[in-house]
Amino acid sequence: MCDRGGPQPIGFHSRGFSYVAEVFPAKARRNTDAQPRVYVYEVGYPGAQWRVDAKRLWTSALPVMPEAALVSMAGHVVMLDEHYQAGGEHALVLFAPDGRLVKSFTLEQLLGRTNLARVEYSDCGRLWRKGAAFYFSQGPSARLYVVLAGGSAVEIELATGALRRGTVRDFDRLRKITAQPFPNELAEPWPLSLRFSSLTDMLPFQ
Repeated sequence: MCDRGGPQPIGFHSRGFSYVAEVFPAKARRNTDAQPRVYVYEVGYPGAQWRVDAKRLWTSALPVMPEAALVSMAGHVVMLDEHYQAGGEHALVLFAPDGRLVKSFTLEQLLGRTNLARVEYSDCGRLWRKGAAFYFSQGPSARLYVVLAGGSAVEIELATGALRRGTVRDFDRLRKITAQPFPNELAEPWPLSLRFSSLTDMLPFQ
């Protein structure tokens, strides 16, 4: 049994804060549904007065409460794992910038059997993200790259969810990204506490 507290409202942002995804558990404030819900915003530059002009882009019910999320600088949202169970049926769920569900991967679909056999177990599931790094490539034909702790890599086409596996050297674009000391393509689940307030609290429902 995973010894983890109940889920709380939480936000995640892209590098530079241009996009924010706010996730609310079932039956939480701003969510009376029986399923978790995500709200995604484009956030304007704060300017001289540090005034944030946020625009709600889309909202959607989620099958499970994610444990973490990634947001790209183009507005893609990637949900990672379930709150109580890492590496389960919803290991990685990809949404397009318009809110379209592109693809949902189980951990076996994502990693394949060989890589899956190397993943560490814990009482909270399979810790496949331990030591992993995530990169969003930019420009046309954008990709999400996942580099696992053992050196294996996964490439996901953001528009279609098409997946390829290999190593870093198998993906030319990934090799160029990881050769940089501080790549802008690097993405992490940068969390935002929503305990007291959020963009969703401040903006009227649409």
